Amino acid sequence: MTSGPTYVAAREVRVDLDFFDGKSGKGVLSVLFQPSTGLYLHALAWEPDGYPKYDFVGHLEEGCRVGVDRDRLFIAAFANGVVVNHSIEKATSIDDAEAKSLKWYADHLPQVEDRSYRGQTTNTVLALDRFESPKGFFQSEIDSRPGLPVKLVDMAWNGDDAWVLTLENTEGSTAHPRANLVIFRSGGAWSRGRVIAADPEKPR
Repeated sequence: MTSGPTYVAAREVRVDLDFFDGKSGKGVLSVLFQPSTGLYLHALAWEPDGYPKYDFVGHLEEGCRVGVDRDRLFIAAFANGVVVNHSIEKATSIDDAEAKSLKWYADHLPQVEDRSYRGQTTNTVLALDRFESPKGFFQSEIDSRPGLPVKLVDMAWNGDDAWVLTLENTEGSTAHPRANLVIFRSGGAWSRGRVIAADPEKPR
């Protein structure tokens, strides 16, 4: 029931995959672990011919935020809307989280091979339309380019299972307007509020 930065451990492990049909692959297991709660979240990327070069931790630092709620660890990002990926799994240490994650993938090798696995996480997409933005956030109401020029730059707990996300317009090279969006859990599901202009007096 506190608000502020928290420590989250991250680990990446290379794994060799041997599937039941004789095929093989090279993978990277990524694990996030929050020591005070024991909550952890994992993801696996793999390729048939070599270890993936995807930088999971770098991706988190660049465009995502990690939150620790009362009973879940989650990642928030922006991709034409807010994407929330959360886990309620627990472990006693990051070593235990790694071991449990490896066992889960070993128990689901067929789904790993055909890439149909969903992991032990729940993924929610909260779509956002250009027309929902506050006045002046976008340079124009219509843009033929795919996607929204928006990135997530901050996230803060707002109490009662609610979080305030700060979004930034990435158009152009100078002025980058910001807006706030509240996401919250209601009945166990993630929802969102309106997009409102951020306080112009706050430093950027």
